[in-house]
Amino acid sequence: MKPLFALSLTALFAAASTPAAAQWSWDGFHIGIHGGATSQSNDSREMLDFDTDGDGRYGDGVSSDPVLLINAFAPGFCGGTANSGWPQSGCRNNMDDNSGDVGIRIGYDWQTLDLVVGVAIEHSTNEFADSVTGYTTALNTYTMHREVGDVSSIRGRIGFTFGDGSNLAYATLGYGRADVVNRFTTSDNGSTYTLSGEEGTASGWQFGIGYETFVTRNITLGLEWLSSSFDDDSDFTVHADGGIFDHRDPDGTDIRRTRSAVDFSSTRLTLGWRFNDGDW
Repeated sequence: MKPLFALSLTALFAAASTPAAAQWSWDGFHIGIHGGATSQSNDSREMLDFDTDGDGRYGDGVSSDPVLLINAFAPGFCGGTANSGWPQSGCRNNMDDNSGDVGIRIGYDWQTLDLVVGVAIEHSTNEFADSVTGYTTALNTYTMHREVGDVSSIRGRIGFTFGDGSNLAYATLGYGRADVVNRFTTSDNGSTYTLSGEEGTASGWQFGIGYETFVTRNITLGLEWLSSSFDDDSDFTVHADGGIFDHRDPDGTDIRRTRSAVDFSSTRLTLGWRFNDGDW
């Protein structure tokens, strides 16, 4: 009798545990939203680059006068926006111009035992500025601003479930593209400026890691960190004419940034809805 009772208990526990394990399915379509914060690297060593003779080769010096050829930008540069014409007053660095990050995604996952692989497309909104400023001996400032907006991406992911199967740890890798708007500001009103390449895109790779867990049969919550390494292809250039920019060539000087890299990372909370079998 006791062996039969023990066998009955074993069968009961097996029947009870099977649906609980099976209810956590990562297979199928899912949609979701995310919200968080975006931070960017502080490019403290970035500078402005000059082509003073129109030969297309940058790295020339701008002179503060036409005779002695003293370097007009001797006070230096900062990776951000100047607080004043005095370099000693400091610079608002790019990390002060971080932003929020909100977006939506849709994807599909395939699960085999504890292994989960998937693909997702995502659209998110960021509004941060990446700037570089040059100071001159005349206490003028020249600043190039790169403003990053919407980001669209497609990424794959691979992960493993753990615990009772309701938890997923994963890594993600893919390609993204961001909208870019470039601006130029200066305190020097003695020259004229012609801008080209104000609008464009920055694109490149994204890599991240994340954790996701079921809170109901269909709803998941998660935490994700995503790093983006993009390159700005807008080729933003400012042609400056008059003043110090004509000292070496009467046709003026072309100005651009020394770096086209757009590097930033996002930390976000995710909320998802999974379409399990029978939910359509």
